[in-house]
Amino acid sequence: MLDAAEQVFGLDGFRDGSLRRIGELSGFSTAAIYLFFENKQQLLTEMLSRRGEDWSARVASAAERDLSPLDKLHAIVDMATAYFAEHPDFLRVLGHLRGEATLARLDFGDTSNVGRDYFVEIRDCIAGIIEDGQEQGDLREGHPRTLAHLFSLLVNEFLLLGDGSRVDPLAASQFHALVGGAFGTHPDVG
Repeated sequence: MLDAAEQVFGLDGFRDGSLRRIGELSGFSTAAIYLFFENKQQLLTEMLSRRGEDWSARVASAAERDLSPLDKLHAIVDMATAYFAEHPDFLRVLGHLRGEATLARLDFGDTSNVGRDYFVEIRDCIAGIIEDGQEQGDLREGHPRTLAHLFSLLVNEFLLLGDGSRVDPLAASQFHALVGGAFGTHPDVG
C-alpha cells in the first residue's frame, strides 16, 4: 500500500491522489485501506516515515565517515542522487509537497509527527556536519541549522530539476562546485 501511495502521490500530488487509485494499484479496496490507515493524511505520513527513516540512517552514515565536513556534504549529495534514482516516485512526492507546502512546515495533525521527525533528524545531522566544518575553519560561518536547511533545499531542488523539469539541470560536477562555493570557505573548493 505504501508503494502504491508513493506512486499515486508522486504522479498526482497529495490533494489529487485518490485512495481509490491507491487501492487499485495495491490490490485493496478503498474500504480496506481504512482498516490500516485512519485517513489519507496518515497514509502520507506513514509513507514519508518509511522513506524518512531510511534517508535519516543514510545521512547519519555519511556523517560518521572519515571525511572532511565538506566532503561529507558532497557524499550526501551523491547519496541523495542515487537514493532518488532508486525512488523516483518519492522524489516526485517531495516535489508536489514543495508546491503544496514547505516540507519542514507541513501540518500532518496530531497523528503524524513521526514523518516530520525524521526530516528534523536529517537537518540536525547535517547541521552537526556544518558545525564541525565551521570549527575546523573549512565551512562558512552562519547558523548551522539555517545552513543545513539551505543545503537540503539546494539538494532537493537540484534533484527535482533533473526529474523532467523544463529547466536545464546542472551536471553533477557543476552542482558539487556550487555546494563547495556556497558552503566552503576557500574559493577553489568544490
